[in-house]
Amino acid sequence: MPLDARSQPIPDAAYYVLSVDWSMSGWGPAEGKANICVVPCDDLVEATRVARYVRSRPEQSHIAIFESKPRDAPNVLFSNLDGWKRAARRWEDEQP
Repeated sequence: MPLDARSQPIPDAAYYVLSVDWSMSGWGPAEGKANICVVPCDDLVEATRVARYVRSRPEQSHIAIFESKPRDAPNVLFSNLDGWKRAARRWEDEQP
């Protein structure tokens, strides 16, 4: 999470998984803004895996996969959560 109110840079990717993080929205660096988590993904298989993982997290909502890079907006703080790709692989391996 950045220490100021600017969004983190989002790298180019084939797909992006976006979600609203309600636990981090509205305070700290995201004061008065929605904190949007962005996971850049290399392909649709990876994006689908990440989206399933994000849906398992109770603080996340409005989960969607996009082909276009999100554009900055005044009422949004983007958090680049590239590490969720590794977490999603581990989570998927643990599922029955």
